[in-house]
Amino acid sequence: MPLIDQLARLILNPVVQAGAVLVTRYATASQAAARADARRREVVETLKQNYGFAGPSPGPGPVLNDPVGEELARASAVLDEAARFALRHGTGHPEVVPRLDRAAECLLKAERFHLTPAQRAQLPPQRQEVARQIAPRIAAVRQALVNRTGDARGLEAAAAEAANLVSAWGRGALPGSPATAPLPPPAAVPKAPDVGCI
Repeated sequence: MPLIDQLARLILNPVVQAGAVLVTRYATASQAAARADARRREVVETLKQNYGFAGPSPGPGPVLNDPVGEELARASAVLDEAARFALRHGTGHPEVVPRLDRAAECLLKAERFHLTPAQRAQLPPQRQEVARQIAPRIAAVRQALVNRTGDARGLEAAAAEAANLVSAWGRGALPGSPATAPLPPPAAVPKAPDVGCI
């Protein structure tokens, strides 16, 4: 019995319990990061196959392995995941909100860091026109995500628009009209009644 008592005391020791919690959290976070990375690679590979991307090319042909293409592909993949959760569980689900933030961050990088006027000036003329037309649409999707506009269907429309932009950038062609209805306007916030001075 003394061995069992010693083992019980060891298990109930706060330091041992804190260590166990730390190991569990680290393992869970590592597994989640590995799953997310594998999913991202899978989505990028699927985009390459579906849209004919053959990897980096020397000329102005299809490119996904440039900073804009990579950020757009990441945003599209994350938005697809968020829309999938939102359609099942609603937009307030804990799996949706971090993905919306991550997608907005990717779109912000594409728009404000990789499609600046200085960066666009270095592109071939046809790419410059594509970048000029894509930039406002990237901003519209990003703003819809940041402002949390619409519902699960609006999020699905944002994901479709992101996929449309990935396709257009990868082909080096002007983007077509949005694949679905435009992104919904911000949800109406009820106005509080005026109470005046009492």
